Amino acid sequence: MVKNIIERSDMENLDKLRLVILFALRYSGDHKVQELVHELEKVNVKNVQLVDVVMKYAGDSSRKLGTSKGGIGNWFANIIKASFKEIPNVFTQHKSLMFNVVQSILEGKLDDLDYRSTTSDVGNAGANDIVVFIVGGATYQEAKEIHELKQQGHSLLLGGTRMHNSKSFLADIIHLYDTSSTGVMKSEDFKSF
Repeated sequence: MVKNIIERSDMENLDKLRLVILFALRYSGDHKVQELVHELEKVNVKNVQLVDVVMKYAGDSSRKLGTSKGGIGNWFANIIKASFKEIPNVFTQHKSLMFNVVQSILEGKLDDLDYRSTTSDVGNAGANDIVVFIVGGATYQEAKEIHELKQQGHSLLLGGTRMHNSKSFLADIIHLYDTSSTGVMKSEDFKSF
């Protein structure tokens, strides 16, 4: 099905690339990922190396970095399992990591080992006023989630160095891996979209 979408001439190249990136993140390690990258190349989609760059940034190996309770991979898997039980369309039910952290603060269940605080009891007692500042930028999904929590009566403020859409987020990821010695694409290559 993904291959059929890649072959469609009425689809934008950036959308085809985004689709393969999402497939690669979901099915990391599957041989079909490289087949799909090859299909992108056959239809002249530029910057296909972005699939590998995103996998370095957010693939399985980066999600296994440890937290105090056995790794972010285990933590993330538990959130997914808990969030998607008996839900017909899992894509409509996604909640960001930021949402889960704020929810933990509001419930007084924040892990003090993973999230440091200027006071010693935020993890256990909860907080009344919360300022969330995301260095690197927040997404519109995160802004929506903060808005929904505010509608429930919580005092929250979201800030960040920018508001991201998928294009700006991908450009920032490229910038992280922007080196001439590795052969990874330069951030100016991304301007061709």
